[in-house]
Amino acid sequence: MNKIFYFSCVFIIFFGCSQNPEPLKYGFDSCEHCRMLITDNNYGAELITSKGKIFKYDSIECLAAYQSKLSDKDIHSMWVVNFYPPNELINTNDAYFLLSKNLKSPMGLYLSAYKAEASMIEVVNKYSGNEIKWLDLVEYVKSKWN
Repeated sequence: MNKIFYFSCVFIIFFGCSQNPEPLKYGFDSCEHCRMLITDNNYGAELITSKGKIFKYDSIECLAAYQSKLSDKDIHSMWVVNFYPPNELINTNDAYFLLSKNLKSPMGLYLSAYKAEASMIEVVNKYSGNEIKWLDLVEYVKSKWN
């Protein structure tokens, strides 16, 4: 009996909290920041804490606003949905961000993310807009919501 208990404890400690993003369940998951239902597969985000807890968001701007409330040591990683093609989560450190007044995001700040610079440029050619770096994006969100 003790072996089963110890094995269970070790399993929970090592495998109970993932450090990897999990797929967003569109139409079921709710945004941790604004509480809206996550419905648009071109948008969405996740924040994984150092302890492995996953928080989900309907937009990049909600992730940016929420992450500002945490210290860097509490954040393991942040992920955003690739706008084109959609559904894939990409680490914010590897993403290209676009601010385009012709692509309204769920919270209305016109932000989208891309895995490849070429994809972002293709969208810019179609909709216009400008690339924005993550730190500038966070400041942009703060300026619009404060």
